[in-house]
Amino acid sequence: MLLDRIGFYFPKALSNFLILYTCCICFSRIDILPRIVNVVLLITLSSFALYTYWKIIRVGAGSPLEYSFLKIQSIDNVLNRTEQPPDIIKDNCIFVKRDGSFRFCQTCEIWKPDRCHHCSKCNKCFLKMDHHCPWFASCVGFRNQKFFVQFLAYTTVYSLYVLLMTSAQLYSWFRQMKYKSELLDLHLLVVWVLSVIAAIATFAFTTYTIWLVTKNETTIEQYEWGNIRHDLEIYGDSINCNMGSVDNVFDLGSRSANFNCVMGASWAELLLPIQVRADDPFDPYANQGLFFPVQSDTYRIYRESVNLQQRLITRLTLRPSIEHI
Repeated sequence: MLLDRIGFYFPKALSNFLILYTCCICFSRIDILPRIVNVVLLITLSSFALYTYWKIIRVGAGSPLEYSFLKIQSIDNVLNRTEQPPDIIKDNCIFVKRDGSFRFCQTCEIWKPDRCHHCSKCNKCFLKMDHHCPWFASCVGFRNQKFFVQFLAYTTVYSLYVLLMTSAQLYSWFRQMKYKSELLDLHLLVVWVLSVIAAIATFAFTTYTIWLVTKNETTIEQYEWGNIRHDLEIYGDSINCNMGSVDNVFDLGSRSANFNCVMGASWAELLLPIQVRADDPFDPYANQGLFFPVQSDTYRIYRESVNLQQRLITRLTLRPSIEHI
């Protein structure tokens, strides 16, 4: 219990402390820029980073538990296939279990839409789950993915700015040979080291995350794609067809379309932490993370692969009973 509380609060306290600490040190130590310029830049960058950090947590990833019609009445009935999912699942879901049944979570007792996964850390299912982030002690998914990307970008820019300023300040200190008359500012050195580490880490992770967004693919899907491709190769062998070039079914056809789907199409949506998904007056469940547009050709291949698996499973299930007749 105590460890759970520490794991929940410590990352938040540490993340905010690092941003505020580095900001305060740069306020008081950097004098190579006009003070007003330095103050405005630091406040702007750190404020964006802190705001998006807490917005990720406050907005959350979004959960199917918020939709009462996805609630399972009886797990036993689902296992016996006497209880079926609602039409929104049957009509829109692409991925099913290996036995052909619709996906559900026994822990949450909920029907799982496509791209929905259960987080063992949060003990909860999330829509379009990307990953569980220990720095937020929460999950990144459908509703807060945009803000997570922005947080990474803001933090990268902030880290690079702090690195540039502290490097220039330290260089000026050495160039003027101030080490002959005074000690090196330990706080400035610590901030420089932190900014080096943060700049490298956030830049790498930002690049990777944006790359996934342009593919309309989550971190979980990136790792699961190997298993999916293996299943499609089995299907391809059965029909003498090469499945090596099958695309991600959620890919909208271009990197810009995939990117805009998450981040928004305007510069304001891209640069500012504002909501990008408008409600559809004709479909209250559109743009809610319950279903997603797909490529028709890739969808057809997926469905044919699933149907083949179902036929094979049916044959294997019936064979023992036939042998006992």
